[in-house]
Amino acid sequence: MSFCSGLSAAIWIVDEHPEPLRELCQTLTHRGYQVRFQTGHSALSSVLHNGSYHPQFQPLDLLVIGPGLWPNLTTGVWGPSLQRLGNLGCPWVAIGQVSQPEQRIAFFRLGGADYLECPLHLHEAIVRLERQLILQRQRAELKTQIQQLQRDMRDYHRVEMEMQLLLALTQAITEATEIEGAFHAVLDCVYHTIGWDYGEIWMPDPNRNHLVMTRSHYAISDLALSEFDDASQSFVFERDRGVVGRVWQTGRPLWIEDATKIQDAFFVRQELVLRAGLRTNLSVPIIANGQILAVLCLFHRVAMPCDGRLIKLMGAVAAQMGVLLQRKKAELELRRANLQLEVLAKLDGLTQIPNRRCFDHYLLREWQRLAQNRCLIGVGLCDVDHFKQYNDAYGHQAGDECLVQVARALSHAVSESANLVARYGGEEFAIVFSDTNLEQVKAIAHTIQQAIAQLALAHAQSSVSEHITLSMGFAIASPHLPDSSPDELLRWADQALYQAKYAGRNQFRVAALSRAVCEGCEEVGNEIDPGIGQAIDPDRYKEVCPGVCELEISAS
Repeated sequence: MSFCSGLSAAIWIVDEHPEPLRELCQTLTHRGYQVRFQTGHSALSSVLHNGSYHPQFQPLDLLVIGPGLWPNLTTGVWGPSLQRLGNLGCPWVAIGQVSQPEQRIAFFRLGGADYLECPLHLHEAIVRLERQLILQRQRAELKTQIQQLQRDMRDYHRVEMEMQLLLALTQAITEATEIEGAFHAVLDCVYHTIGWDYGEIWMPDPNRNHLVMTRSHYAISDLALSEFDDASQSFVFERDRGVVGRVWQTGRPLWIEDATKIQDAFFVRQELVLRAGLRTNLSVPIIANGQILAVLCLFHRVAMPCDGRLIKLMGAVAAQMGVLLQRKKAELELRRANLQLEVLAKLDGLTQIPNRRCFDHYLLREWQRLAQNRCLIGVGLCDVDHFKQYNDAYGHQAGDECLVQVARALSHAVSESANLVARYGGEEFAIVFSDTNLEQVKAIAHTIQQAIAQLALAHAQSSVSEHITLSMGFAIASPHLPDSSPDELLRWADQALYQAKYAGRNQFRVAALSRAVCEGCEEVGNEIDPGIGQAIDPDRYKEVCPGVCELEISAS
């Protein structure tokens, strides 16, 4: 039974004379093989095509060299060609009668698959030749399997790369807080995953009249790409102008294999591209809900033929970008709307400064922070003098405008970022002073008085002045001391405001809740009443300067 049962192989037998191998040829033919026999001294040269490794007889599964040509093998005339033939996967067998082992060793070194001793034992020869055919088929199958495995591995790594890119892209866009940040993340992912040299994203302007560059990515150390990027920043693309504009218009990806071979005038940046050493360009639209959000452009310095798989990958990337960016855009719009609502919730609708709710929250937060830092905190309450009479005389609309101007003047006077001005209610305003001291509060109080005076808002019904004036009460405390609290601080500020009104209005009073507030004050003992623990007595206040009195009050 043949070892090659079911196989159909092409065998070429060459020798100088047909007689020695005629029976072998006939037997192989009867067993179903395609046998070609060629005789003559030049037979082997003909088979090897004058030394070429491409045999004339195709296909060729096995070459058998007869004993008449054995001397030609030992001299090495056809050695290199036979070696190349073996490397191509076509085994060759020699038949001869060699007594010296060195000659057989030389034969195998030439790449011979087997050696048959002459005269032939026909059955043994058939078995050994079929064994070579089986091995040859197995080698071919193994080679095919290895090639398929290599392709599968490449496909696996490509799919893995694509999955990693898409996952990284999703995460990067999700984590981005702004659209431009999302674009930067996209370019960074693409740049490091597919390894191209330069990437850029073009977006329509608000009116969608043209495209402008929004973001780019490249190796910062690459001066040529840096110059290319700088020059590209000045470009804008209308529809069908340039590669970017054409992709924007058609909504289809565009691949330029070699920028040096493009003659079309639409490639408006060709000179810049070539100067930067760039060759291949891939541009894909980023689309969501049928609308092109942006155009992604990638450049490579090596000219590459069109890669359908890469185009498909970048199309998937662009599609995911479109969905995620549309979602991100909606998220950002929602976040902005929520922030606006949050701001509106903390603003007074009339004066557009923080409201009472915002004031309470800010005071508590600053109290806790300054208690940890062992710093002083102050609050002020400001009341528009005789505001009811102002409304009665000028009307509520004029009263509202008066409050708006007072709020604006207070905000300008208390301009430090650590301080807060809020509308406390009605015609009353409140101020928080963070990390302050007595001298700073006094200075701001004077500034407020000057700002209100400069408004020169007429108030004919006031018993204090011909213009709008304020009465103010301030309190300063050390929030880290025991038994102190924001409510206590506000209570003393309200008492100080009451004393300012009691004393005739259009002035301020300052209550210091401990001696620690007065440390460092240059006029301690002169301006600060040392009476501690006593009730507020307006008759005990000492005038320091016009409209200013200080009282030190113990927190206990």
